[in-house]
Amino acid sequence: MSYVSMLRLLDRDNVNEGDSFQLTAAIQEYPLSGEGGVSINFLAERPKLGVPSPNILFHFNPRPANRLILNSCVNGRWQQEHQVTGNDLDGMLLQTPFDLKIQILTVGDTESEFEVYINDVFLTTFRSPFPITNTMFIGFSPSIRITMPRLLLK
Repeated sequence: MSYVSMLRLLDRDNVNEGDSFQLTAAIQEYPLSGEGGVSINFLAERPKLGVPSPNILFHFNPRPANRLILNSCVNGRWQQEHQVTGNDLDGMLLQTPFDLKIQILTVGDTESEFEVYINDVFLTTFRSPFPITNTMFIGFSPSIRITMPRLLLK
């Protein structure tokens, strides 16, 4: 995994309830070598070298065979997987650059709910057991290139 600080991306510490956050991602090697796909992880704490983060606020995982897995990891344990399938997810997420947008709906002390968009098209609503506004770092597979992360103003 490679990591980047949200502060470095947005020139501010975090995103807030009601904000939209968008980044452009491109997969550098296709077809993928395994079934696990690639991932973009939203993290609340600085990653430790060589140690997987025990808490992943939001796990965005496009996989071959037109599948997208959304999940969270709490204290090293994956939560209930949210699967999205579609006829052209491979073409939309693995074969061409795409915009991933998160529209934050609600944030509580111990959870959040947000909408997930791909190329400005609504995909699904996801509920995380963490406040997504606590995101301080983004981790991504080495074969993903992230560009143009930005906060979208209302």
